[in-house]
Amino acid sequence: MEIRNDLTKITFAIPTNGRPHSLKKCIQSILSNTGDLCQIIVLDSTASDADVEVLKGYEAIFNEFPEIQTLKYDYNIPPGKARKILSQEIATEYVFFLDDDLVVQQGSIEKMYRALIDGDFDIMSGLWVEDKATRPIGFLFTEARHEEKNMILKCSVEAPLSDSVIRLDDVQASLLVKTAIFSKVNFDERYDFFFELYDFFYQCMLNKIKVGAHTGAVFYHQPVPYLSKSSRHYQNKDIDRDRFIEKWGVIPEFVRSEKLTTINVSQKERSGLISRIRDKFLS
Repeated sequence: MEIRNDLTKITFAIPTNGRPHSLKKCIQSILSNTGDLCQIIVLDSTASDADVEVLKGYEAIFNEFPEIQTLKYDYNIPPGKARKILSQEIATEYVFFLDDDLVVQQGSIEKMYRALIDGDFDIMSGLWVEDKATRPIGFLFTEARHEEKNMILKCSVEAPLSDSVIRLDDVQASLLVKTAIFSKVNFDERYDFFFELYDFFYQCMLNKIKVGAHTGAVFYHQPVPYLSKSSRHYQNKDIDRDRFIEKWGVIPEFVRSEKLTTINVSQKERSGLISRIRDKFLS
């Protein structure tokens, strides 16, 4: 691959919990894109009282891939806190965050890296494909005031598979990130499961961090059950929402999706999208 000489600048960071089979597929997909040149760090927060087969599954993976750096915790760590811990362990210029249930399609890493460098982005993501659907390519934020309340509206944006880069405010959690941005923004560990990415990308917007997504960088998402207790099991969306409101003084709201009719979104078209988001919510 063309970025072969640049791979030493990237660390792949994966938080995992109770899904060893998924983690192995994720690691194999990274290696199929990079060979043995990449650095991988895994934060495993599978509880020590998990089923013995789950624990053996992780042991087998780390024995098979001894070059992988592991951070082991015997208790569950929510995804926001896990990403923050991982960000503090990274010594390379870039970090590539991946969820453990993602499989990287061939060529996607190179596409995202080139898009980030050529477009002078700070964060680059890609398109998530599932068995029966395609996830939104990302999201746009806009502030609004409604019934005497200050709000931040988050609207999902749908885009077709192509070979273009879109400027967005929030993207899926397959994140190639310039580590320099962590002097300005980071993942907030106060959230249990929800709103941690909402919070992170709201920080990015306020700090003018440039975020984008490549519509041709594809990740196969296989959401499978956790085989040990995770924050997903005991999460409370309303509590995390209240934490966001307390921190920022604005109410987070989701808005129905917008479909892009053109991929090369100009500033004028972006303004039009944001106006339609407000109109949808306030109508």
